[in-house]
Amino acid sequence: MVSLGCLIYCGCLSSKVISSVKWHLVLFGESVSTTPSHDQQRTPAEPEPWIAESISAGKAKCVRDLLAIRDSRKSRLTDSELVEIVRRMKESGQITFSKRPPKFKSFFSFLLNLPWCWTFWFLLATTAVTLGSVYYLPSSIPWTYVRWIAGIVLLGFAPGLGLVRLLFGSRRELDEAETVSLSIGLSLVVSTLVGILLNFSPRGISLGSIVFAMATLVVFFACASAARDYVFLSGLSK
Repeated sequence: MVSLGCLIYCGCLSSKVISSVKWHLVLFGESVSTTPSHDQQRTPAEPEPWIAESISAGKAKCVRDLLAIRDSRKSRLTDSELVEIVRRMKESGQITFSKRPPKFKSFFSFLLNLPWCWTFWFLLATTAVTLGSVYYLPSSIPWTYVRWIAGIVLLGFAPGLGLVRLLFGSRRELDEAETVSLSIGLSLVVSTLVGILLNFSPRGISLGSIVFAMATLVVFFACASAARDYVFLSGLSK
C-alpha cells in the first residue's frame, strides 16, 4: 500500500510538473542594444507562436537565437518588439532568465565548480557518510544517531534527488519545493523497488545488501546526472 501510494503521489506530481514545464521555460538571456521608436513603444506586439515553440524545443537559448530564428522565418517583428515580448513573457512567469554558465575546460573542471555541480558532491558525501557509519563507526550512542540520519537521507532523499537531476538536469524547470517533494516521493518508490528485488535475489534483504545496492544506485545517479549537466551546460556556453 505504501509503494502504491508513493507511485500515485509521484505520478500526480510529475504530471503537474511536466504540464508546467511547457510554459515555465528557461531562457538564457543576453542584452540586445536597441533603440525603439515612439511608434513601436505605443503599440505592443503580440507574441507569435514560434517564439514559445522555439524556447520549449531548445532552439532558442538566448535572445540572439530568437533574433536569428525571426530572420529565418522572415517575421515582421523588430528587435525592440521581440525584446519587449520576451520581457512580457518573463513578467508573466512563462519563462525565466538565467545567467550564462561559464566555459568548462573539461569534465573534471566542471566537477570542481560547486555552484553548478553541488548535487554530485552532496550525493557522494551522503553515500560516503552512510558507508562509513555502517561499517566503521561503533554501534553505540551517539554514533547510532549518525547512522540513522545518514540512512534516512540515503534511503528517503538521495536516490530521488539523483533521479530528478538526471531527468531534469540544470534546466531549472523545478523550484525548490517541487524538487524536494519529488525527490522524497521518488526515493520511497526506488527504495521499495530495490527492497523487492533484493527479496528475490540470492543475497536476500540484509543491512549490507541494502546499503550496497542503494549506495551503488546513488553513485550511478550522481555520475549520470553530472555528465548530463556537463553536456547541456557546455552546449549553452558555446
